[in-house]
Amino acid sequence: CDWSSDVCSSDLGNLGYELNPQVASYRSKTYLFFALGSILMLGMNLLRMMIVEIRKRVRAQQERLFILQTLTHELRTPVSSMKLSLEPMRGDFEQLPQNSQRAFLRMTEGLSRLKRVIEASTQYLKADGESGEIAFAKEKFELRFWLECIVEEYQLGTENHVSLATSADAHVDADPYWLEMCVRNLLDNAFKHGKPPVILSLVVDRGEVVLTTQDGGDLEPDKFSNFLNPFQRASRADGLGLGLTLVHQVVNQMGGQLRFKTNPTRISLVLKEMI
Repeated sequence: CDWSSDVCSSDLGNLGYELNPQVASYRSKTYLFFALGSILMLGMNLLRMMIVEIRKRVRAQQERLFILQTLTHELRTPVSSMKLSLEPMRGDFEQLPQNSQRAFLRMTEGLSRLKRVIEASTQYLKADGESGEIAFAKEKFELRFWLECIVEEYQLGTENHVSLATSADAHVDADPYWLEMCVRNLLDNAFKHGKPPVILSLVVDRGEVVLTTQDGGDLEPDKFSNFLNPFQRASRADGLGLGLTLVHQVVNQMGGQLRFKTNPTRISLVLKEMI
């Protein structure tokens, strides 16, 4: 029998060969070694691909953050210039026609809001780079009159009409600017992705203040989840899909909740009532 081969000759009648156990064991170990090596290489390649993908996502997030920081910074100059341009008109306000007075007030309010957006965006971006938490300027205020002011501004337009439904009043301890941003984003979402009529309601239930935007559409739960993903576009409407993402994050940091119901589409912002 030749032990250098994996078979050896033997006089077994019609069966002339049998396996060499030593060579078979050696080759079995060799195959196992190559198999383990292949699995290890595959695992290393998968790990490398995961690291590359994570780095790409981090780099993309950093680029988005840089762009937002740049835009926020660049907006300061034109806003300041517009504010200075409007100041001389304040002295001549009484001499302006009534329509011009209304236009001036809308421009002033819009400019003030834009300034608040820049300040809040700067604060938000700074928080994202540090602790990730927004430093809210909370205060206790009455919701009913506050909501009426928001709805009144929408009533001035001809395209986006919203009705206010409330039978009670409530007080909350929150940041008025950030809460307004959340409510406006919910309304804008209803206008862009829903159907009229759009209704904003205030309900107080067992210590909870529930602000709900309702429209005549029928948004599916899976599409609602897509809205919560940054830069997700769930329709052809303009925008990056950042609205509900920011609302979700801000509401959570304020200690509230964002709830969703269908038939019809209802998105609720829930906060604790202040007695």
